[in-house]
Amino acid sequence: MRQAYTSIERRSFLGLCLLAGGDVIAQPIKPTYFIYLSDIFGLLSPPQYIGVANELKTLFDPIIRLNGRYSSVEVLWIPTNFLKYPLDSLAVHITPPDCSIANEARGLRPSDPRDVLLTDGATFIHNDPSKDNGDGFVVSEVFGSTQDVTALSRLIFHEGMHNKLLMSSAQLHPLGGLASASIGPGTLLTPGNIQSMAAVLHLPRVQMKDALAKIIDRRLRRDTGDPNWNL
Repeated sequence: MRQAYTSIERRSFLGLCLLAGGDVIAQPIKPTYFIYLSDIFGLLSPPQYIGVANELKTLFDPIIRLNGRYSSVEVLWIPTNFLKYPLDSLAVHITPPDCSIANEARGLRPSDPRDVLLTDGATFIHNDPSKDNGDGFVVSEVFGSTQDVTALSRLIFHEGMHNKLLMSSAQLHPLGGLASASIGPGTLLTPGNIQSMAAVLHLPRVQMKDALAKIIDRRLRRDTGDPNWNL
């Protein structure tokens, strides 16, 4: 039996169902895609948090549309007590260049200059992060050495490409655009970047589970005067 709906009732169904000729056809609600950022050392200001979030949403919007599995993208600056990332999500940490969480994950000193001080960020891939039942994980960071919101957002996106595509520098950088080795405020998001990220956005990537705890520990040790806080 067909049922009549008022205009207000029809609007209340938007996003939940499709009204076709008066019949209600249930439609699945697409989830939101989440990008998690942390700045435990307080390297950025609140206006920069807002600016980075807005820039990243603009960069990811065409990827969300092409992927088709999500309704929108949200960028969240996570608190210190954050516990678990959804499997399909992306996490990038803002860290000082002399306290690299990627270095620590690969068994080096956080302040080790190898592969850190010559770059603006780092991603470390351990085993296979695409499987939740193994010991694989991925961790990404951007060093808070730039205060330019546009440049910082593009650096976060670049490390996000390493993170989601599970590519080394040798594999990723030749793709160009925001995959390039050198990223600045004028570096453009290319159609190829969009297609590459859209193809893997929904795939599971196990983020390093104790990254946040390790960064918090380093910050507390620095603030209490430990001379070895980043060794």
